[in-house]
Amino acid sequence: DLIIFPDDCEFKHVPQCKTGRVYLLRFKLSSKKFFFWLQ
Repeated sequence: DLIIFPDDCEFKHVPQCKTGRVYLLRFKLSSKKFFFWLQ
């Protein structure tokens, strides 16, 4: 589980993905990155 506060991270579309279904959750204060693929 992730606890996320406002302005802690950004959730962005990954433009390199050909299907348009990959998103990146990147935290601003650390180097943590989570990729999400939507079916």
